[in-house]
Amino acid sequence: ELKDLKVYSGTGADGQPTFEAPKHAPTVGELMSHTAGFTYGAFGNTPVDKMYQQAAPLGAKSLQEFIDRMAKLPLLYQPGEGWTYSVGVDIQGYLVEKLSGKSFPDFLRERIFEPLGMKDSAFYVPKEKMSRLATIYSWSADKLTPMPADPNVNTLPGLPSGGGGLYSTTADYLRFAQMLANKGELDGKRLLAPSTVALMTSNAVPD
Repeated sequence: ELKDLKVYSGTGADGQPTFEAPKHAPTVGELMSHTAGFTYGAFGNTPVDKMYQQAAPLGAKSLQEFIDRMAKLPLLYQPGEGWTYSVGVDIQGYLVEKLSGKSFPDFLRERIFEPLGMKDSAFYVPKEKMSRLATIYSWSADKLTPMPADPNVNTLPGLPSGGGGLYSTTADYLRFAQMLANKGELDGKRLLAPSTVALMTSNAVPD
């Protein structure tokens, strides 16, 4: 889907954005380090950010629709030549589906949550657990106001995001963090090789 990506190269004499071919295709390593050239569209006002805002890729109804929208958007800079917090993490979620043959939620459940005993982590909250859902508050007029829960909180989202959207507990997240602190293993179950954890915790962004 992303084989025809273009890269934003500036503004032409007519005031319209110009584009060029990428020097190389974005790599998975660049996706993981936010250096692939993607952005979020929410934190800037470049012509590329404005195109993201108009296309709203994260408003798609599925990961496939998300990636189809991304395929029509240009990169903000040449892959590997900058750093921008981006939808690269969400693209990784799509790659997990393609590489594993499983849905992203199923992969997380089978390969991470169940082996680690993370019984309260998912992209939705079962109705019987609603009494335990934390309340989110907004701040306005010098007071905190409780916000209603997402009306779709009890159903699996059509677009399970690699960048966010999981519901969990501090106890579950502690088990995930302890697995990383143990270099990839918890209670005799190994999820990652020590060398993988070392790579994950090394600086991947040049000066």
